Amino acid sequence: MNDNLPVVLAEPRWSHDRVIFEIEEHGASVSCSVSKAAIQDVSANHTNLPRDLLIQFLRLQDRITAAAHVKFLRRPPSAGCVLHIWSDDLDEDPQLTIPAATLTPET
Repeated sequence: MNDNLPVVLAEPRWSHDRVIFEIEEHGASVSCSVSKAAIQDVSANHTNLPRDLLIQFLRLQDRITAAAHVKFLRRPPSAGCVLHIWSDDLDEDPQLTIPAATLTPET
């Protein structure tokens, strides 16, 4: 796991058509969700079983949390409470879109 990625604070859980998870950003908890479609698109596995989608989430967790981190940095302070991750958010390499000032060198 990359040290530059946010810490996942709570066990991810399935909720209707998305996986709900929390990350830590700047010492605060940020509620996040990733859509079923985003997980299916990235994994190329179109299962509808919650258990299988959670397994795919765990497999893709670094990529999903990196996308959440980038989206958190880009959103205005007045944005809603839950940070939603969609297929488009996972299309590009998040490491290429994180502003350089936010990256900390690995030791």
